[in-house]
Parts: sequence; C-alpha cells; structure tokens
Amino acid sequence: VVTRVVHVGDAPSDVLAAKAFSKMVERDGGNFCVGMVAVATGSYSAAELEQLAGDTVPGMWEPVVLVDGMADPEFLTACGVR
Repeated sequence: VVTRVVHVGDAPSDVLAAKAFSKMVERDGGNFCVGMVAVATGSYSAAELEQLAGDTVPGMWEPVVLVDGMADPEFLTACGVR
C-alpha cells in the first residue's frame, strides 16, 4: 500500500505539478501524502520555491525546501530514505 509519494525537483513547475497532484489526490479521496523536496540549485531561489509550495497540509501536502539543494545534509531525510 502506497502511503507517501515524494517528488524531487528544482523548478517552479516541479513544485506546482506536485502541489496540483496533491489537490487531485485530496479531491478524489486518495489516502496518501504527497511530499515535495524542492532543491534550490541556483536557477530558482529557495524563497521563490517556498512561496510556490505554500503551507503544509499534514498528511496531504508536505513540501520541504532545501537551500543547499541536493548537497543539503537533510536531503535523504527529506526524501524519506532515512
């Protein structure tokens, strides 16, 4: 049983697509969480990605923005690997 899906990306389109998917899951009565790990790689700032991600909705939409991108020591934890 899938309980969480995590999307990793570095662009506004990644954040918006994952957020839209979360809303579709909620609308359709899905019972899993959509996580988003937005990695600030320099093309887009962490602030911009955070603004697009918006507020966390526990259990439905749980975005994380990493200022240091994939080099962030919390990257694997944010992805749910650790």
